[in-house]
Amino acid sequence: MRNIIVHRYRSVDLEKLAAVVENDIAPIVDTARSLARREARS
Repeated sequence: MRNIIVHRYRSVDLEKLAAVVENDIAPIVDTARSLARREARS
């Protein structure tokens, strides 16, 4: 998704972008936070 947006390989489908933000960002952020906490403890 990033490459499509940054490099404009094709037009961005705003509905798909919204779906990614709504459905995929939170789990990624949760995982990143978990990894950061784990790293801080070690």
